[in-house]
Amino acid sequence: MLSAAFAVLCAWSAAAQETDLSRQTLETMRRHVASLRAVSHSPKGEELPLKLDATPVLRYTDPGGITTDASIWVWGGPGRPAIMAGVFFLTQENREPKWSCELLSLADGRVAVSSKVGWSWAPEKGELKWFAIKDAPGDSDRLRLRQMKEIAGRYEVTTSEGTVKSQLRLMVQPLYRYADQQRGLIDGAIFSYAAGTNPEALLVIECRESQDAAAWHAAFARFGANACQARQDEVVVWECPAVQKWDAKEPYFSQFGPVERVFDAVGAK
Repeated sequence: MLSAAFAVLCAWSAAAQETDLSRQTLETMRRHVASLRAVSHSPKGEELPLKLDATPVLRYTDPGGITTDASIWVWGGPGRPAIMAGVFFLTQENREPKWSCELLSLADGRVAVSSKVGWSWAPEKGELKWFAIKDAPGDSDRLRLRQMKEIAGRYEVTTSEGTVKSQLRLMVQPLYRYADQQRGLIDGAIFSYAAGTNPEALLVIECRESQDAAAWHAAFARFGANACQARQDEVVVWECPAVQKWDAKEPYFSQFGPVERVFDAVGAK
């Protein structure tokens, strides 16, 4: 009985230590992403600071890869976030730990992010190419969420690394849901298609007011470096090539390396 109780105590202690480490890592990621400066640009060219959501929209690990811990954050609102950021902590055997900061513009206009360590990202345009969904929007939050999930489930999304093609899994719960009644945005959500739990592609779905009646609109976006393709009933509705070289003027960008090359090193892991 004593040995069983001791085993339970050891298991509890190990779980508590793991939880503490997880909290510390999350706080480190929070400090790192908060050290970045994110802005949008008004039609007159003025820089307008974007607000960072203090809570990540997703936290995950990638057991099949080298991502030890990861989180996804958003800037902007109300309404659709202007920028999404993926902050990843990576470890490889016999190598120094590395950090990755992936950035995606979801904005209609220009945005920019800069780091205290010297790099910056300023895409010249957004990437979202909207297409109409014919379904009539529901008249309640609950019904519209059900509709958005059903719409996201219509697409088969695959990713390709070299000659190896893999089907991505739709994460049923949206990463983020939003609205902006003042701008005619009745409802919206961002869904992810993931390898495991690692988002590789996103689908943004919005219900917008129009002169005639509310209508659905949707757009895909990449959130990984590999080639992606989305099909509906065997018809290709969206695709993007693999990233060959990172370009800070593109709407999807990554900065990778030791912490001192990516973030302010305060609180570095």
